[in-house]
Amino acid sequence: MTPSILSEIFNRQVGTDFVSVGTMWISNRKFIVENVFCAAALWGLWKLRNSLCFQGSLWIDVRVLIVKVTTMLQNWSSLCPKEKIPDFLDHLDKLKSFATRPHRLPSLVR
Repeated sequence: MTPSILSEIFNRQVGTDFVSVGTMWISNRKFIVENVFCAAALWGLWKLRNSLCFQGSLWIDVRVLIVKVTTMLQNWSSLCPKEKIPDFLDHLDKLKSFATRPHRLPSLVR
């Protein structure tokens, strides 16, 4: 999952560098939804890496990773305070929409 997907969902730079993620962790309560999403994305990437390296899985598409991360986030929704649940679910719906977007073909440069 690319940082641009999280940045688009939250309308702020997220995951472009360690500072963009780290500053949100310092203000944990203020950015609880963003922190849960970043943690799920990082955990999803780690699990994907292990699957590719150790289980012989094949890379298909980033949308497969997004689906796995959204499933993980649905299971992690209880980590979010009740007052942040509507915001959490709104961002989760935005993330799900990335998984259903048509695949973009790479441009052919000649």
